[in-house]
Amino acid sequence: MPKEKYRIAGLNVLMDVSGELTAIRSEKYKYNFSSTPDFEIIGMKSNIERMMRDEGLTEQEAEYVASGARFYNNLVSFGGFMLHSSAVCYNGKAYLFTADSGTGKSTHTSLWKKYLTDKAFILNDDKPAVRLIDGKFYAAGTPWSGKTDQNENVLVEIGSVAFLKRGKENKISPLNPSLAVLPLLSQTSFPTSSERVDALSKLLEQFVTNIPIFELYCDISEQAFITSFEKMTNQNYR
Repeated sequence: MPKEKYRIAGLNVLMDVSGELTAIRSEKYKYNFSSTPDFEIIGMKSNIERMMRDEGLTEQEAEYVASGARFYNNLVSFGGFMLHSSAVCYNGKAYLFTADSGTGKSTHTSLWKKYLTDKAFILNDDKPAVRLIDGKFYAAGTPWSGKTDQNENVLVEIGSVAFLKRGKENKISPLNPSLAVLPLLSQTSFPTSSERVDALSKLLEQFVTNIPIFELYCDISEQAFITSFEKMTNQNYR
């Protein structure tokens, strides 16, 4: 199985890639580094076979999912974690909308794209990496970005995060940091070792202390965009 070199979320990664799906989605992350990789994503055969058997995935789908799981598991050792969210960037900051699947994360960030046009772009539409680097939290695109495959190979400082919920009335309010940790845990992947679990817990505590967290109820109107934009960026839309 060929091993390819990548730079993902600022980390040098050596990864086994045999399927076309993983190869295509990882193409923009190729990086011919000469140093020792930060970690390797190899030896996934048993994981792939299990996913094919238990989850009914094709071999290519299983490799794609397994490689992402392995990346995010290792990420915790480098001050990072995956946040199940859609991340949109505007004016040098990333804004993350997290929620259960099907709630409307991508729909909401598409409103930011619609009304901000070329001033905004999608960093990752499903599983951005979050990393603490030199005292600041950044969001990063990764090859693992859901069905839409919207992602960019950049690191962008995080402006704020919103827990998105469907609502008939558009409203947003700050969420107490002490109430944000458990919901964040439900939207990330759990590491496979106790050491990494401890590291993730400490990282999330830092995250909610340093990043503004909001609770957003919204529909799919222009007013929904304005409500989140103005509060999360601290700017007027017009």
